[in-house]
Amino acid sequence: MDGGRLKEYKVCISGGMDCVIVFPQMIEALVTKVRDSKEKEFVVNIEDIMPESMSEYLLNVINTNRHFHKKFQFRTIVEDPISKTGLYHILKKQLEDMRMEEGKCFEKIELVEMMSGEHGFEVEGTSLFIWVCKASDSEKVVIKYYFT
Repeated sequence: MDGGRLKEYKVCISGGMDCVIVFPQMIEALVTKVRDSKEKEFVVNIEDIMPESMSEYLLNVINTNRHFHKKFQFRTIVEDPISKTGLYHILKKQLEDMRMEEGKCFEKIELVEMMSGEHGFEVEGTSLFIWVCKASDSEKVVIKYYFT
């Protein structure tokens, strides 16, 4: 860092033609998981980044509006109504598309069933994203979120 100045990194989330379902709280929870992980690749319980109440809310909003507005159609999910597993696939896709400094944030995000029977993501962050997550705990780095 140059002279102790604050460095800002921009994270962009895009839903493409679909509604963005990733909330800042989800990204913050994921950043914390990356920061706390000693490995580049790890598994995170989906409910740690998308609590049950948030999943229920999103499913209600999506399924209520699915036939009335194209932003809620999520054409990659054919089931109707969309289930929690379908919601996890939407979340996975939007996290895969998350960008920072013109590059992707993750090398890999895979939906997995954990030994507990719960769903999780096997995550491997890019070197830049991992560095920024770990450095964001200091006062030298700030992460700003942009949703399109």
